[in-house]
Amino acid sequence: MSALNFSAADFNSLPPEQQAVVLVYAEFEKRLLPAKLKPSVENYTFIEMALRERGLPRTSENMMKVANAFLQQLDWEKAPAKLVAMRAGSKPFLEQQKSAVKEENTFVDKVRAGEKADAYQKAQKDAERQIELLISNFMPVNKRGAIDYALQERVQKSLQQQFEKHKKNGADLTKVAEATSNEIQRVYRELEKASERV
Repeated sequence: MSALNFSAADFNSLPPEQQAVVLVYAEFEKRLLPAKLKPSVENYTFIEMALRERGLPRTSENMMKVANAFLQQLDWEKAPAKLVAMRAGSKPFLEQQKSAVKEENTFVDKVRAGEKADAYQKAQKDAERQIELLISNFMPVNKRGAIDYALQERVQKSLQQQFEKHKKNGADLTKVAEATSNEIQRVYRELEKASERV
């Protein structure tokens, strides 16, 4: 069944489509060297099915990918070094695997840290916008029902200074936004109580 065992006469007697298949398999077998698959229908059927399942065209490169992915499922005359190492549980192979897992975990940790940092930055920008809106929308009303511009200016200036100070110091702006909102609510409650006394 080996593609390399075709005689020139056998090869020439095949239709062009089958000749193309034999050439791809011959290239695949050359790429496998020094490893060698047993020339069995099961091996080649397995490879063909794996290619179809993945939607891959029949090329020697894709066949190598399948062979590498399914080393243990294929039947070998001469097993590749990677499979021999896997079966023996050799230290270099195990160390390589541990190293690969460690690198992958490090990468995943970095990605998660980056996502967390991005989420934090987004929350900070959203909080900054919220603080600016809270300050700019503060409009206290005096006893006559008109906007108290003096109080508005004084409170807005104070809140803006606090905001700038916290921002400069690198404070968590989500907490600053909450504190700003609480301060504005406190001022509104005081104004409401003052108007009720009149």
